Amino acid sequence: MHIKRQLSNWLSGENMAESFWKQLFRKIDKACYRPACAIRSRFFGILCKILLVVTFLVVWDFVAHQEGVVRTWVSHAWNELLSLMGDGGTPAPPFEVAKSLGLLVAAFLGLGFTAWRAFAYDRQTVVAEQGHLTERFNKAAEQLGSEHMTVRIAAINALWRIGVDSKSQDDKRAVLDVLCGFVREYRPESLAQSAQVQKKRLARALLKRKHTVSPLKRKATQQVCPPDVQTVLDFLGKRMDALHFKPWRMDYAVDLSGAYLAGCNLSGYSLRGISLHGANLCRVQAEGVDLAQADLGEANVQGANLTFAHLAGAKLWDAYLVGINLGGAHLDRANLGRAHLNEANLFRAHLDEANLGGAHLDGASLEGAHLVGADLLRARLAGANLRVAHLDKANLNGAHLAGADLSRAHLNGSDLSSAHLEGANLWSARLERAIFRLAHLEKADLRDAHLDGADLSKAHLDGADLRVARLNGANFFEAHLNGTDLRAARLEDACLWEAHFDGANLKDIHLNRAALSGAIFKNARNLRQKQIDAACWDGKYPPTLPPGFTCPPNYCEWDLAEQKVVPIDPPDAIAPCPAKEPDE
Repeated sequence: MHIKRQLSNWLSGENMAESFWKQLFRKIDKACYRPACAIRSRFFGILCKILLVVTFLVVWDFVAHQEGVVRTWVSHAWNELLSLMGDGGTPAPPFEVAKSLGLLVAAFLGLGFTAWRAFAYDRQTVVAEQGHLTERFNKAAEQLGSEHMTVRIAAINALWRIGVDSKSQDDKRAVLDVLCGFVREYRPESLAQSAQVQKKRLARALLKRKHTVSPLKRKATQQVCPPDVQTVLDFLGKRMDALHFKPWRMDYAVDLSGAYLAGCNLSGYSLRGISLHGANLCRVQAEGVDLAQADLGEANVQGANLTFAHLAGAKLWDAYLVGINLGGAHLDRANLGRAHLNEANLFRAHLDEANLGGAHLDGASLEGAHLVGADLLRARLAGANLRVAHLDKANLNGAHLAGADLSRAHLNGSDLSSAHLEGANLWSARLERAIFRLAHLEKADLRDAHLDGADLSKAHLDGADLRVARLNGANFFEAHLNGTDLRAARLEDACLWEAHFDGANLKDIHLNRAALSGAIFKNARNLRQKQIDAACWDGKYPPTLPPGFTCPPNYCEWDLAEQKVVPIDPPDAIAPCPAKEPDE
């Protein structure tokens, strides 16, 4: 302040006292006497930074403003220097010039010294704050082990406040680690006390498995989430933005693996990327929760409510989800391999491109669900409700769908090779270009189904109901349709090579341009000669027809590459037609 006062006096034209120089240099020497090396190195570094900033401000002021503050100050200083030269260009006394230059140097030195003092004070403040935060952190961590609920909740709030107050990402991570560890260690007293009892009960249940009651029929015990655990979940799910933590910089994920969270409330929480591997989430309330990219592998989520939850890309491998409510949930590209979803509610859920290989979905409700491109390899869907579901281009190879309801479902281009659909309801389903090779469709309901271009080679359709079904261009090579009801079905341009129609009802069936080579119509009912005349064969492998029928006059063959019937010219040597039935 003294330097500034003297400088202002000089700019106003007032005379300074001669003792000013002695006082100035005495103060500078006194300040620089203590740790000289460290002070000078820091001082000159700070001074260089200050000079760079001042230079930038001067250049910017001259370029950006025509009448800036810096330009005005420099012009006044220049005028003062010129006034020191005297009238008529006579130079001013050397003492005046030296005094002016000394004042300028002193001003710069005073500015640098002030900056250094501010820097040193800031470092001391940071060290003091770190010590204070460490003391607060240790005290709050000790209080987490208290027996009183209110003390633990206060400690949780204190730790969170430490994370918010600290600017260090490491401090924030430490706070999250302590809180997550607290949640992971929680176990209800009833579980801790009766661990041995439960092991004995489980052993007895395994010995008497035939007499045990299924998990769904057991009486559910009421489970309530403790307030301290719920407080931590509130912070993690609703207040992470206030923490200003950046986990992507440290490749960090909130870890609650193995935690006991049964009965907790997670509704509307944002827990993206969290690890809940092996956690107990029975009967949690989590409507609209965001668990995208989360890890719930082997977790127990029985009876939980996750309606409209976001689980895109989540890992649910081998998870126990029996009786869960996932209505309207988003599980696109989620990994549900070998997951247990028996009796689960997936009404209008989104499972596009999800992995459900080997999953258990017996009795599950998937009405209106989206499973486009999903992988259901060897999945178990016996008795499942898949009405109006979208399964286009899905992989259902070897899946078990016996008794499932697939009425009006969309399975265009899906792979159902070797799938089990005995007694399934496929009424009015869209199955264009679907693959049913070696599939079991015995007694299935395929009325008014759309199977145009479908591959049913070697499929088993004995006793199935295919009334008014559209089978144009379908491939029935070596398919079994014994006793099938095909009334008013359309099989134009279909491949019926070596297909078995023993006892099938073919009333009003459309066989225009259908390839009948090697087909067996033994004991077929309601078949007319005009229907056979509209078909065709290759002239080499005659079909087996009922007595009194003649082979069709048209010739064709099945193009394996194009998967369609192609007309051909009559061969030079035509085999006897119809084929004789082999002797019994």
